[in-house]
Amino acid sequence: MISEPPRASISRRLLILALFFDTSSRLYALVEDIRSPSFSGSYEPHLYALALAYLFQVVVEVIWIINGLGQQADANRVAIHDERVADAEEGVFINNEKPQARQSSTGIHKTSDEAELQEFIPLYVVGCLCQGTWAMSWLSNNYALCRLFLTISAVTQLYAIFAILNGSRNRGLPHRNIAIHLITKSRAAMAMLLLWKTWGTDEKLPSPSPTQQINNLSFLLIFAMSSGPDPTMGLFLVYGLFSLAIGPYSSPRSTTPQSGLSNLRTTGSTVGVAAGERGGWHGTFGWTGTVVLIVILLDWIVARRSRGIRMRSRTSLNNSLSFLSTSPPDYTATDVLSGQPQSEEQQWNEEDHYDEEHESDREVDEEVEKSPVAVKVQLPPDYLTGNVSDKGRQAAFMLVVDPPEARHQLRPSNPV
Repeated sequence: MISEPPRASISRRLLILALFFDTSSRLYALVEDIRSPSFSGSYEPHLYALALAYLFQVVVEVIWIINGLGQQADANRVAIHDERVADAEEGVFINNEKPQARQSSTGIHKTSDEAELQEFIPLYVVGCLCQGTWAMSWLSNNYALCRLFLTISAVTQLYAIFAILNGSRNRGLPHRNIAIHLITKSRAAMAMLLLWKTWGTDEKLPSPSPTQQINNLSFLLIFAMSSGPDPTMGLFLVYGLFSLAIGPYSSPRSTTPQSGLSNLRTTGSTVGVAAGERGGWHGTFGWTGTVVLIVILLDWIVARRSRGIRMRSRTSLNNSLSFLSTSPPDYTATDVLSGQPQSEEQQWNEEDHYDEEHESDREVDEEVEKSPVAVKVQLPPDYLTGNVSDKGRQAAFMLVVDPPEARHQLRPSNPV
C-alpha cells in the first residue's frame, strides 16, 4: 500500500486547520451579531444575507478540500508507485541518477492544474487567517485591526485571481479549477462586504456627495470587471451591494435605525443624488448594485457573442484545412475553398474543448495577429480531374492571416 505523500498530507492538514479557525471565528461573530444586535452606525449588511453568503462559501471550500486534494493525493500516489515499479524493473545509473527522458516518461511532472493548486494553498491560508482574525477584532470592537486584516485578505485574493488564475484573460465562465475560482472571487467580494460593514459601524457617515457616488461606482465597476468577461466575481460583489441595500441603516436626517428591506421601495429605487439624500449610503448601494449588475451582464453577453464569431471563423478554417488533407478525388479547387459548415452544437462543443485543453493558443493567436502568416499546401495531381496542364496539376493555395478584414481566408496563388 502506497502512503500519502508527506507534502500532500501537510497541505491537507494546514488547509483543514485554517478553515476551522476561519469558520469557527466568523460563525461565532455572526451568532453574536444575531443574538445581540447593537446597530449604531450608518449601515450594515442584512445579517441573514451575510449568513447565506457565508454558508455558500464554507460549503464550497469543504467540498474543494475533500474532493480536490483527495484527487491530487491519489494522482501523487499513482505517480510514486509508477516510479518505484520502473526503478525496480530497470534499475538506476551510477550515483542514483537516471536519464532525463526516463524521468519524463513516468508522468511525474505536474499539470497546470496541480501547479495552480500548489500556488493557491498559501494564499488561501492567508485569507482564512485574515478573515478569522477580523472576526476576533470585530468582537473586541477593534475596527482599525478589522480594516487592516480585511485589506490584506482582499489584496491576497486579488493576487490569486490575476497572478495564478490569469483573471484578466478569462473569456467567460471558468472551465478549469472551478472551485478555486469560486473560492478566490467569493472571498474577495466577502472582504469588500466586511470592509463596508466595518466602515458603516465605525463611522457615522453623512449622505454621499455626487462626486463620492461617482467615485464609488467607478471603483466597483473596475473591481467587478477586472476578471474579464467572467461575471463570477461581479455577481458576488452585486450580492454584497444588495445585502447592504436591504440591511439596517440610519438616515442622515434621523437617529433612529431603519430597516432597509421595508424601505427599499422608497430609498433604493431612486437613482442618483436623490437616493443619497434620502437613504444616505444605503440608497447609493441599491442603485450602484443595479448598475454594476447590468454592466457585467452586458459585458458577458457581448464577450459570448464575439467568442461565437471567433469560434465560427476557427471552425471554418479547420474545415478548409481538413478538406485540403482529406478531400476525395472528385473535389476541385472550388469545392475546397467553399468548405462545409459545422452545426451550432459542434461549434460550441469545439469551443469548450478549446477552452479546456488549448490555453496556450491564446499566446499563439496574439503572435498571429501581430504578423501575417502564409502557409502553402500542395495537392496531389490525382485530386484534379479533366484536361489540365502539368503546371496546373500542382495546385497551391495560400492561407492568408491578416486580421481583421482578411483573416481566415483562402485564395488560390496559382489558379488552375
